[in-house]
Amino acid sequence: RLANCMILEGPSGSGKTASVYACAAELGFEVFELYPGMGRRSGKDLTGAVGDLGRNHMVSSGGMGGGATRRPAFGLKEKGPSGNPETPSAPLPTSTVRQSLILIEEADILYEEDKNFWGAVIDLVSDSKRPVILTCNDKDLIPVQDLPVQRLLRFSPPEVGLTTTYLQLLAFAHGHLLDREVLQRLYTSTS
Repeated sequence: RLANCMILEGPSGSGKTASVYACAAELGFEVFELYPGMGRRSGKDLTGAVGDLGRNHMVSSGGMGGGATRRPAFGLKEKGPSGNPETPSAPLPTSTVRQSLILIEEADILYEEDKNFWGAVIDLVSDSKRPVILTCNDKDLIPVQDLPVQRLLRFSPPEVGLTTTYLQLLAFAHGHLLDREVLQRLYTSTS
């Protein structure tokens, strides 16, 4: 049986949110994001923020629940007729109906005022006609047994050698020649 919930687990900076936005952009989905910094995430606040998003399968572009945040997919550029990247096209008119998903960021980070958060999330996932994706650092803090989870994906940061090579190539593509050891120190000091 297919379920509408996925959990992405991994440390900060491992690409969980970027992956959600990249997949959403590829599929033409809107992302409605709920995160710890949006204010309180009590059951009542979560339900108010999501509004009718969970009950309706399609939404008008630009629409949001009573507080959910819709963010662009990291300024990804679309390919034009020539196959070359162009600046993103103008936003879709508000009458355009698009698929959407609900992203609940850092679901394992709860504050004292986030009362009944999990009850509201479980109800949202159970009643929702759209995908619900939870990101977390530690899945053991998520009541997985109470959620109809389709898949749990574990993310990990890339290896130092791979990242250093990528950073070196990226710098070279922009006309800069950087020392590999300096890049390794930079990467390891920020992880």
